[in-house]
Amino acid sequence: SSGINAEYGDAGWYYCNATFDEGDVVSDPVYLYVFTINSTTETAWGVKSLLASFSVVADAQLRSDGDGTALTSSSGSDIYATMSIAWEYADGDTWVSASTGRYKVGSTSAGTNGLSTSPLNVGPVRVADDGKVLRATLTYTSDSSNNFFGGSIVTSNMTLYLATISSFNASDD
Repeated sequence: SSGINAEYGDAGWYYCNATFDEGDVVSDPVYLYVFTINSTTETAWGVKSLLASFSVVADAQLRSDGDGTALTSSSGSDIYATMSIAWEYADGDTWVSASTGRYKVGSTSAGTNGLSTSPLNVGPVRVADDGKVLRATLTYTSDSSNNFFGGSIVTSNMTLYLATISSFNASDD
């Protein structure tokens, strides 16, 4: 449902307590696991005419409790969320899709640790790319059969800097 925002700190056990004239009814507890971004490439250094790489590592595996126990299917397989990623770069005050031209979005892969990695390559790097700000939006698809509500997470900004040689020093060694 729209308008519901959960923070990572909201994770925990929840239950419903309904009060009627006849008494109270308390539901079984359920665990709310909130997906998060585990890491990003905060700063990438690029060399003119070569590639610079960014990545986002985020939750992908559905969990059943606060201990991180994987939710499994009836056949015993771990269940992963369906996720898409949209990379963007800042052009002034506007965010522009980074999915064509010099921007190559790699395939998102899920590891056995329950995390997914989503890469982006930028290149060839240009002098004008120095200080370029990028971000990614991860959109998880709802899966009602597994009580997964889906949603989107936007990364913090990531920055591309141009690596340059500022001086050479001779050595007698």
